[in-house]
Amino acid sequence: MPYYGVARGYNPGVYYNWQDCKIQVNGFSRSCYRKFTNEAAAWKFVQNNGYIDDGYSSSDDYESDPYESVGLEVVYVDGACRGNGSHPYTPAGYGVFYGYGDDRNVAVPLDEVDRYNLYRPTNQRAELHALNHALKNIEDSIDGEYCDCKTEIRSDSQFAIRSITEWCYKWSNNGWTNVRGETVANDDLIKDNFRMMNFINNAYEQWGWGEINFIHVRGHSGDDGNEQADRLANIGADNYGSY
Repeated sequence: MPYYGVARGYNPGVYYNWQDCKIQVNGFSRSCYRKFTNEAAAWKFVQNNGYIDDGYSSSDDYESDPYESVGLEVVYVDGACRGNGSHPYTPAGYGVFYGYGDDRNVAVPLDEVDRYNLYRPTNQRAELHALNHALKNIEDSIDGEYCDCKTEIRSDSQFAIRSITEWCYKWSNNGWTNVRGETVANDDLIKDNFRMMNFINNAYEQWGWGEINFIHVRGHSGDDGNEQADRLANIGADNYGSY
């Protein structure tokens, strides 16, 4: 059972689920909290105002080895679009691959998530949807209190990764417009991915795990995980039009 020690928040104390802890720290300036597996250690953390054996812990000040006490799960994401937006009904899909036999593996046609043809299918949109799916799974695991390891997301799309790790900051400051003054393409997905990334990073950093890892892999280079995600993305594209 997890124990969340809140040393600095609206109501300091020990909380027994992430939802209650989140209420105490979300929006609180320089909140200080940490996840423990031992209730006594959580209370000691609170009573010591956020001090632990190796120093002061806060979202800004605490540092630890991100792999010291946590495993690492790798998930591959990929998108596919045949014709890349050449017409409004271009077959497209995305794939998410956790490992052989994992029931979280998915092959999703893009028209299952983009209904009513509001968005023209493109490679970039398929890649962003794949990333969105993986991030949502992590967010749900944190909210549902069954997140027990750090996740690394691997993609062969530089665009999908850099859209939320680099470019989104400038786009946000420019009112989500590009250098031509046009609305950033796929801003709905990029905004949601950026939001989830920040939510995940906040939780990971408070647990001493560091930030979520995004790794770019070369497509069709023999990386089995990438090949499996690509296979799933193409299955999704094969089923485009069935929804």
